[in-house]
Amino acid sequence: MGNTDIKKILYSLLIIFCIYLLFFTSKLYIHEPLREESKIGDKISYMQNRSVTLVHATYDKDKKEMEVQLDLDNNSNDNIDEYYYIVSKTEGSSEDIKVQEVYNKPMYTVLRIKNLKGNFREISLFVAPKITDIGDIGDSDYVELVLNKNNIKYMALNDKSEIDYLRERHAMLIKEKEDHVNKMKLKIKKHEEELYNIRKSQRDYKENIDYLTDEEKASYEDRIKSNKEEENIIEDKIKNCKKRIKTDKEDIKKLKNMKVN
Repeated sequence: MGNTDIKKILYSLLIIFCIYLLFFTSKLYIHEPLREESKIGDKISYMQNRSVTLVHATYDKDKKEMEVQLDLDNNSNDNIDEYYYIVSKTEGSSEDIKVQEVYNKPMYTVLRIKNLKGNFREISLFVAPKITDIGDIGDSDYVELVLNKNNIKYMALNDKSEIDYLRERHAMLIKEKEDHVNKMKLKIKKHEEELYNIRKSQRDYKENIDYLTDEEKASYEDRIKSNKEEENIIEDKIKNCKKRIKTDKEDIKKLKNMKVN
């Protein structure tokens, strides 16, 4: 066997080894794609007359802690406002992670997730009311919040008093309502433009009716019937937007009159 043959065999063995190494160690550096994150401000309803809203999530790399602020709404008649909180990392062990409930008030709940090392990519926060022992919690009795780089702020955490959190949440609620009013106004403007275009098309038809063929007239008549249905739908949308604006403005007034000491 010549030197050339030996080199070919060695190259082949090297390639096989590299493929073997790539295949069996890929899990060490190839991550699963991130899941869709829980949206800030979105209300997630569960059970009967309960909901969870993610207000914010902030991670402090130096402290290895994450602060999560929630709005836990309970409109049921069970009077149970205590909760279980469980954190699970998507990758790696979650054994050392602890969840501390700092505050649990009607307008806000503040959690501190401790011993959360900075190499995490994504975590799940499970929230369930203490209606039974934790082992008996059913699939419909909890909410899962997905936290990753898309909804986490990375900055230093400072300790705040109860009144600080209350003032912060109070100002945030007012801003959310004001932003929603502006959003509804933009929707109304868009719908009004749609109505204008529909009605302009109808005016154009009436002005040019004498110059249209019978076939064109029939086509326009069908279009007008369809447009009338669409017009009614758009008018209902405008009414709904105006109702929501009225409700939001009433809520804003109540919030601004609320004393936060």
